[in-house]
Amino acid sequence: MTEGESPYKSVARDLWHKKTVDLIQAHPLSPRELLDLTIEVWQDIFKSGIGKKPFRIGVGIFPKPQIMSFFLHELIALELARRYPRKWRPEKSARDKDVVYVPDERYSIEIKGLLAVLCG
Repeated sequence: MTEGESPYKSVARDLWHKKTVDLIQAHPLSPRELLDLTIEVWQDIFKSGIGKKPFRIGVGIFPKPQIMSFFLHELIALELARRYPRKWRPEKSARDKDVVYVPDERYSIEIKGLLAVLCG
């Protein structure tokens, strides 16, 4: 399979569900770990303070959804890199996915896609 080619390209439509299950099972991160990590990062955003006072998101500061998405995008990538420093890293160039799986880039992930899957 060439870069950017769909893993479903040569799979009959009635086998797409099985292919999806196979892809999820082969991924180095489980759906449970990704969900737990995302919830943890989300909670951290609301626990964090900004400025000297400090101001808190949800108490005095009410960012637009795009800002919250930015925080999730950055912090999920950084948390994976912190937990698994030789396996995961944030994107370095526009060519990269948001979070790169160093041993095998086909398992790299886009945060927006991850959040879409986790949020249903």
